[in-house]
Amino acid sequence: MKDVKRLISTGFWNDDKVLNDFSPEDKYFMLYLLCNPYTTQLGVYHLPLKKAALELGYSLDAVNTLIDRFEHKYKIIRFNRETSEVAIKNYLLHSIVRGGKPVEDCLEKDLKGVKDVSLVGYVIEHLSNTDNKYINDTVLNFLNKHKDIHNDNDNDNERYVDDSYYDSSEKPKNQPKQPIMYFPNDEILNKTFADYVDMRKKIKAPMTNRAIELAINKLNELSAGDNEKAIRIVEQSIMNSWKGLFELKEDDPKAKKETLYDKWMNA
Repeated sequence: MKDVKRLISTGFWNDDKVLNDFSPEDKYFMLYLLCNPYTTQLGVYHLPLKKAALELGYSLDAVNTLIDRFEHKYKIIRFNRETSEVAIKNYLLHSIVRGGKPVEDCLEKDLKGVKDVSLVGYVIEHLSNTDNKYINDTVLNFLNKHKDIHNDNDNDNERYVDDSYYDSSEKPKNQPKQPIMYFPNDEILNKTFADYVDMRKKIKAPMTNRAIELAINKLNELSAGDNEKAIRIVEQSIMNSWKGLFELKEDDPKAKKETLYDKWMNA
């Protein structure tokens, strides 16, 4: 596969919604969607989920959970499970800096390779409702040329201006809450850490996304990559209602007290 360069704005990291709503795994997955080996200039492309799981280091179930979260909770992608194609709603706002005929030809070529054309309609319809000052002229020409492409699953009739990677459209009511994947590769560790986050809320010390990120880094440091040890560390904090994460008491030489039996055996 030919090595292709993709553009990612540094503004991604300063976006309020990315900072406040995205978990560390969300940020990682968003960057993967923007620059994985299967991306196209159009931002609508075939995404083989098994390969994505391998490249991300996640389980297939974790990737499916992330896909569902980004489509139904964040509403910044649309995914067709029959063709395994993904459309990133705001991709064309960020991926093209300098346009021209070569870029326009590239977009046309990418369009011909899309099986579910309604995904392109989804992108075009959204961008058509965005202020033109945010859109590159070449992209604008492409949108006008293909404005008749139909969006078969139109649920985005609101008109607003949002040039962030995250889409701030209003969340539908009664939508089932998607579980947050702190540790996608270990279901038990992920559940235990989620219980720790809930415990922090109950003791009136809720965690920000930044605090969660720091806690995960601390946990990885304390456990040295041993997930079973990580689970025990988190459970220790939950049982003691501790705000922080600490070395296991059983691993702390200072915490080990000599029993009468030990004294008798060592006499």
